[in-house]
Amino acid sequence: MDALVIAFRGGATVAELAATFHVYRTTIGQHLRSRGIDTKYFALSPDELREAVQLYGQGWTIADLAARYEVGNETIRARLVADGITIRSRGRRRKIA
Repeated sequence: MDALVIAFRGGATVAELAATFHVYRTTIGQHLRSRGIDTKYFALSPDELREAVQLYGQGWTIADLAARYEVGNETIRARLVADGITIRSRGRRRKIA
């Protein structure tokens, strides 16, 4: 098993690994998937997902959340939907306090 897989299984995030190995997050994801590791549900920890749900409820956009957690918009959207959250239609952005 290579160092990247060991680090990921040890709790390192894809973003942390990308910084460590000086490559893009997508490269890390491709590398892990090629070894049979699904990174989709590791993108946000359970605590981060709870926080993201709360922030989304307070008016944060999917783009805001994606930037905060350093993941793609679709990752945030998919995790919110999987958690039973109804996605708001696009439109005027609400201000974040």
